[in-house]
Amino acid sequence: MKRSFSILVVMALLASCDGSGGESGAPISTRGLFADARTQTPSEGVEPYEIVAPLFSDYASKHRFIQVPEGERITVRDDGYWEFPVGTILVKTFGFPIDARDPSLGERIIETRLLIREEDRWRPEVYIWNDDTSEAYLTPAGRIVPVSFVDAEGETVELDYRVPSHTQCSNCHRSSDGLRLRPLGPRTAQMDRAHGYAGGEENQIDHLVEAGWLEQRPAADDVIIDYDAVRNDPDATFEELDSAARSYLHSNCSHCHRDGGPADQSGLFLEIEAMDRGHLGVCKITVSGGCDFGRAVIQPGSPDASMMVCRMESTEAGVKMPELPTVLAHTEGVELIRRWIAAMPPDDCGFSE
Repeated sequence: MKRSFSILVVMALLASCDGSGGESGAPISTRGLFADARTQTPSEGVEPYEIVAPLFSDYASKHRFIQVPEGERITVRDDGYWEFPVGTILVKTFGFPIDARDPSLGERIIETRLLIREEDRWRPEVYIWNDDTSEAYLTPAGRIVPVSFVDAEGETVELDYRVPSHTQCSNCHRSSDGLRLRPLGPRTAQMDRAHGYAGGEENQIDHLVEAGWLEQRPAADDVIIDYDAVRNDPDATFEELDSAARSYLHSNCSHCHRDGGPADQSGLFLEIEAMDRGHLGVCKITVSGGCDFGRAVIQPGSPDASMMVCRMESTEAGVKMPELPTVLAHTEGVELIRRWIAAMPPDDCGFSE
């Protein structure tokens, strides 16, 4: 059965207005990041990495890399986020499998995003790959790219994939520390995992210490876990579901829903550090549109009465969450949040369903 998803494009994507630099159409090959772009094999001096709990991006696969200037080192803040030296480039490539049931068929590489550490800010650059992945070109205004792939269930999925403009990068990466933008993934709890390097599997942090990119192994910060492992366990305890759901919300929602973030006016803070029930949305009456007014963000024991579930399930503009950058609802993510809320001790939050 064929599923088709599309979005109504009301206005063209805006060209960059943040002084991000770089000539529109410039090739990515001049940066020397890839030994083989088709297989996303990095050049020498460019390190691959993965994170524990990734952001959902319409089922796109992602390839992440770091390039740190020779002789420079990464430092770690007290909150576990990593600080990178000037000249660092963080790289993230997005692609889609030809057929998710058969990885040997490869993938279609769509775009590569860079965050470049300058003296007083992080500067974004977005590149779109040509059809044979021989070159990608700087595209400050972004683009809508039609994508089709076969998913793990054998269904054909079609969507209008949104490559962001340089300006739109700030929607998720907006910083409150004066740098304008900030990286989202690299922090100790997200980086503390194994990766398959050319020489074999090794913990990423240990690998970077050995390479001289980190002076020493940083102390562990708040725990972020692989939420897929728990989601796939039908016998998961509430404590396991709670850890998995909090990790999912941190990765997918906290770039906006945090103190000082783009959605801080909502009072809904979803970083892994957040502990206050009201900030997490438990019995917090919503003040935004979509779904039914007057619902709690989370009504314990009742996922169907919880605004969080309603908005995560929606693909309607103005209702869906996350607002950006996805087009599709994340079926597996919604399932995890539903199980988490259903497992909470019931509370009608002072009103009936």
